[in-house]
This record gives sequence, C-alpha cells and structure tokens, in this order.
Amino acid sequence: MPARVIRRVLLAATAGQADPRGLRIRGARITGQLDLTHAYPAIGLGLIDCAFDQGIELQDAHLPWLSLTGSHVPQLIADRMQTDGVLKLDSGFRVVGSHSRGAVCLVAAHIRGQLDMSGAHLDNQSGPALVADRIQVEGTACFKGGFHAAGAGEDGTIRMPESHIAGQLVLSNSELSNRSGPAFVGEQLVVDGAVFMNQPFVATGHGVAGTVRLTSASLGSELSLAGARLSNDSGPALSADGLRVATDLALSEDFQADGRGERGAIRLTGAHIEGEFDASNAHATNPTGPGLSARDIRVGEALYIGEGFSARGAGKWGALYLTGATIVGPLVAGGARLRNSSGPSMRAERLHALSDVRLDKDVTVKGEIRLQGTVIEGKLDFSGVEVRRRNGCILDLAGSKTKEVLLPADLICTDQDEHACGDAARVDLTGFTYAQFIDIDPKRWLGILRHHTDKYRPQPYQQLALLLKSQGHDNPAREVLRAQQDDLRARGDLGNLLARVSHWAWGVFAGYGYRVRRVAGALAVALFVAAALGVVGGSIQAGANGKPVVAPTSAAAAPGTTCSFIERIGVGLDRGLPLASTGIRDRCDLDTRSTAGQIFTALLWGIQVVIWALATLALAGYTGLIRKLN
Repeated sequence: MPARVIRRVLLAATAGQADPRGLRIRGARITGQLDLTHAYPAIGLGLIDCAFDQGIELQDAHLPWLSLTGSHVPQLIADRMQTDGVLKLDSGFRVVGSHSRGAVCLVAAHIRGQLDMSGAHLDNQSGPALVADRIQVEGTACFKGGFHAAGAGEDGTIRMPESHIAGQLVLSNSELSNRSGPAFVGEQLVVDGAVFMNQPFVATGHGVAGTVRLTSASLGSELSLAGARLSNDSGPALSADGLRVATDLALSEDFQADGRGERGAIRLTGAHIEGEFDASNAHATNPTGPGLSARDIRVGEALYIGEGFSARGAGKWGALYLTGATIVGPLVAGGARLRNSSGPSMRAERLHALSDVRLDKDVTVKGEIRLQGTVIEGKLDFSGVEVRRRNGCILDLAGSKTKEVLLPADLICTDQDEHACGDAARVDLTGFTYAQFIDIDPKRWLGILRHHTDKYRPQPYQQLALLLKSQGHDNPAREVLRAQQDDLRARGDLGNLLARVSHWAWGVFAGYGYRVRRVAGALAVALFVAAALGVVGGSIQAGANGKPVVAPTSAAAAPGTTCSFIERIGVGLDRGLPLASTGIRDRCDLDTRSTAGQIFTALLWGIQVVIWALATLALAGYTGLIRKLN
C-alpha cells in the first residue's frame, strides 16, 4: 500500500463525518514515506503489524490517537507531535537502523493519554534509541513486557530529560544497553506517580555520566529498582544526585550495581528520600571508588543497608560513603558486608541520625569505620560488628555524640589482658560523648584507652569517669582518673625530668589527689616520726656535759633535770610542724650546739618539708582543687 494513500484518506476525513474508530490497517507493507508533518487529521490512525520501507514523519502533527503496534519502521520522527489519546508503539514494534538523530524521536511531544512501548524493540547503532526530551505524558509511560533498547553515544539510549509524566513510569522487565554512553537519561525528569525499574530491569552503560541517570529528578511516589541489574565499566551504575522521591526508594531483592570511579557505583549525593530507603540484599561493587556514595542524603524514615547488603569499594571515600547524611528513622545495617581494599569500609562523618544506628547483627567490615562528628540521638550499637582487617585504626568516633552506646571491648581488643594487649587495632575516641554506655567493663576500657589509642587524650578518660560517677560508682570513677594521670605520665607532655618525677611522686603518695586517705595516712606517719625523734632525742646525750639532745632551756635548771615524755613529744611536733607551735619549746628544746643536736635538727627539717608537701596535697584533695571529674 502506498503511504500517500494513507495520508490522503486521513486528511480527507472531516470531523463531522469521521468514523470514531479511525483508520486501521493490519499486516500491510507500506511503501514510500508516510509524511504527516503539521497534519491535523480528524480520525485516529492504527497501523498494526505493518512493515515500512521508509521512515514516518509526524513532526508537529496532531492526532486523536496513534497505534503502530507490532509494526517495523526504519525511523519514527514525531517531535512536537500531539495526541488526544494513547500512543501505542508496543507488542513487537521495531525500529532498527543507524540514525544519529535517534531511532524514535518524540522531542517535546504531548501525549494526553498513555504512552505504551511495552514489548518494543529499538536498536540504533549510531545514536539514541528513543529521544523524548521534554515530552509530556498525561497518563502512564510503559516500557515493560520485554522492552529492549540499544543505542550508542553520549546522548544515551533512552532520553527523557526535563520531561513530565503525570502517571507512572514503568520499565519493569526491560533491557537497555549502550557501550559508549548512558542507558537511561532522566535529568530533571518529573513523574507524578511511581517509577518502576524492576522485575528485573537490566541496563548496561559506559562513561562518567552513569548508566541510569536521574540527576535532579522529582518523583511523586516511590522509586523501585528491586532486583535490577545495572553496570558501567567506566562510571556510576546509578547516578542520581539531587534526586527527590516523595515516598520510598527500593534497591532491594538482590539489586546489583557494578560501577567504576570515585563517583561511586551508586551515587545519591544530596538526594532527598521522604520515606524509607531500603537497600536490603543489594550489592554495590566498585574496584576503583565507593560502592554506595550518598553524601548529604536525607532519608525521612528508616535506612536499611542490611540483610545481605554488600558494598565493595576502594580508595579514600570508603565502600559506604554517608558523610553529611541526615537519617530521620533508624539506620539498620545488620547483616551488611562492607569491604574496602585500600581505605575505610564506611565513612559517615557529620552523620545526623534522629534515631538509632544499629550494626547489631553479623556485620562484617574490612576497613576503618569513620564516624567523626556524628550526632546520634538514639542508640549507637556495634554489638554485631566483626572487623576483618585489624591493623591501624578500625573505628574513629572523634567528636561524635550519642545518647546511648553499645560498644563491646572485644571489637577493639581481642586480648583479655587490659594491661598489655597485643592486638594492633586502634580507635580514636577524642571528644566522643555519651549519656549511657551499655554493659561497660571499666577495667577493659582503661586498657583500650591506654593501649589502643595513638596518643594521650584526657577527654575519653574524663567522659568515662563522668558516666561512672553519674551512676553512683565513685570509686571506679576515681580509678579511671588515676589511670588518666598514669597515661599522661607515660605518653603525655609533662616537660622536664623534674616535672615527671614530681608527677610520679604525686601519684605514688597521693593517688594524683584522688586518694586523700593515703595522704592523710602519710601525714600521720610523718608526725609520728617527728614525735618519735623528740622522744629519742631526750634519751641521747648531746656531749660530755651529760645533757641530752632534748633538754630544758632554763639555765637555772637543776643539774640532771630532763624534759618529761610529753615535753619531748611536743619538741618533736614543734620542730616538725610548719606554722604551728605547742609552746613546749619555751621550756624544752634541741641543743643545736652539739653534733647530735644538729643531726636531729636536720632530720626534723626534712620531716617538716615532707609534712608541708603532704599537708598541701591533703588540702588540695579535700577542697577539690585536683579531684575534678571534668
């Protein structure tokens, strides 16, 4: 059938006399070009299972409806075309060729019904398979039921940037491929309903733009890629920076993303998910960058990255990159596998979780977990984490804050000896604060702070002591603070040797101000020694005159007169006590003219110095000048 006949019949129909069923032709071979550019036929057109030897031109045409179901066409150009009803390019509709402009062109088209390309086959060796930039579809756009599209070039295989779909966008059970560019381009795409790329959806692409590109797209309902298979040998498998999803995002049911480069296999930078983000049993693989990169993402409900979720990455950005993320619901990672061959397994600096962060069941990590500066308003649970690579820092919580933490000591130190742990794992707890520490073993944690941190920091000790004191455990709190001072002497900066020796003596004799009873005991011993010297001095002769070292001071005293036992005790205390006097020395004192008297005087001076020091420590301890918990 000549194409000009079809054109003549369409244009001859008038609105008042046209058959509402339109013009339908089935199984015909159409010769020549069907050109309906700028045509406004009054009836719809159905060319079912037809074969065309030339392309179809429908630019700026306006039809009631159009169906090319099952037809084979060299090329379809329908830019700015309008249909009042459905556009059907389905059930075996086929375009195969080499067209730089595109196999099917629907740029700025306006479809007031459904766009149905289910089961279509588009193959273009030198350009896009479907070019639908700025298309408007007032119904659902369907690319399911075995839809297949292969394209070439950086423009992509399926192009729908800046388009608007009032219904759903369905690409379930479809396959897209492009060896030199993106498979699907949907930048700034607006879909009022849900988007389904599942059951399964297979897309293969190339380049840094990504295989499936949804940058700044806005979706009025869920986005489901459950079970999808996305791959890219030189860029992201899924690139969706700035994506907005009004409900849930599903990357579950064995979803697989295989990408390359520092942009990540899955890239969701700045995305906003109002509902749940479910990546359970998803797999993201990237040998040269992050597996899942979601910096500054916001999730309005829970984030599930467990139950078989795996992220394999390489480099400084980590296998799982959540820096700056905000999670309103819980972050659940039970059952996750995070592996990085040359960097962190997880980076989540400045993460803000308004609920719990749970790594509480069979979580395997190879690489450091970095949570610097995070704020977790619920519980931070590490009870299920197993660290496969234990050399270097395995956990960084510097500057983080949480309401409650469950962090087993065995995660960091596998050696039960808290005094000399041979495990090489390191942690950074500088500035880490918490209100509750579940099932804590203070002695083991003191070993961790001493042997598993790179250098001395006072804050981790003080935070632990503050927690213990708030729970009424005053003695363990003091033990922690004494351990802090021991660590300060071992690894801190105390200055010169004299300062270090003084610090050591302070610890030995006063427990760094936290053992005041020891100071008081030492002070009592010093006073006893001073009194004993006074007693002994009254029994030892000072010289040839027969007078004892401690003797009456009156020159008129009768020969042979000695000081009483109480007076000798008073002389020893007067000589030993600084700034205090019993008044005994007016009647009885040391004879400093003799050698023995000078020796006793020097001994009591030494005791006086010791009593000075001990009294100062005791006063400081009792008044709290040293014993402060923060």
